[in-house]
Amino acid sequence: MIDIVFNRKDARGKDIRPNKTWFNSAAKHTALAIAETENPAIGKHEARSSVYGHDQVRMALEKLFYGKCAYCETRITGAVWDIEHYRPKGAVANCPGHPGYYWLIYDWNNLLPSCAPCNQNLSDRPLWDDPTRIAAAGKFTQFPLKDETKRVRHPSGNLLDEAPLLLHPCVDHPEAEIKYSPLGRIIERGASDRLKATIRICNLKRRRLVRNRHSAIQRTIRLLRLIHNLETLGHTQSLAEAKQLLEEHFISNEAEYAGAARNVCNEPARFGV
Repeated sequence: MIDIVFNRKDARGKDIRPNKTWFNSAAKHTALAIAETENPAIGKHEARSSVYGHDQVRMALEKLFYGKCAYCETRITGAVWDIEHYRPKGAVANCPGHPGYYWLIYDWNNLLPSCAPCNQNLSDRPLWDDPTRIAAAGKFTQFPLKDETKRVRHPSGNLLDEAPLLLHPCVDHPEAEIKYSPLGRIIERGASDRLKATIRICNLKRRRLVRNRHSAIQRTIRLLRLIHNLETLGHTQSLAEAKQLLEEHFISNEAEYAGAARNVCNEPARFGV
């Protein structure tokens, strides 16, 4: 997970967000969701994926998050991926009887791009060299708070009263909290309660993800060692090219698992560089 600036513009100066037509539709459906959920005769609003999952939303989220999952940084470009509701739309696993944050179903600020393993309750399937079957995990409808008594249940409530345990890449600063081991695991010892909860909620320990981060870390280590050798030898041209490679393809926002690569660059000694 890396820090994301949510309200930003593209290279042409255009706001990266859905168009006005979508926002008008979202407002109408939000009013409908509130009316239907709060009507005893209906009691439930059927969330319209055609609205919160509209192409306008998908295009903007894919651009804003650099084509990666908001939680684990796995590339989603070209793959089937989920429109994730940070605050769950229809139920809350941590609060039985809660109707879900139905008034936020179509709220642009509540939507994130997510890969299926982070967002759904999926099993960590066996690997050839690690055949253990691990129980299913993933966010699904989890949304724990530091203090459950502060849980908002109605649109009239103040969401600022809540203290979510799940880190948000656009609101919080996850990179300030997350450190990785050389093997690609997020270090939990001494970590905050929020980081520990985020790891658990989004199943950021799953084996394939850890392996992918490990590979990114090892590539970064090798490149940093190469840069150090080039500096020692005074190979100016090759050094400049290696540094450009690092900037553009390892630690840029667009790079897959950039958070892990940046951690190596910020603390090279811890990774043996």
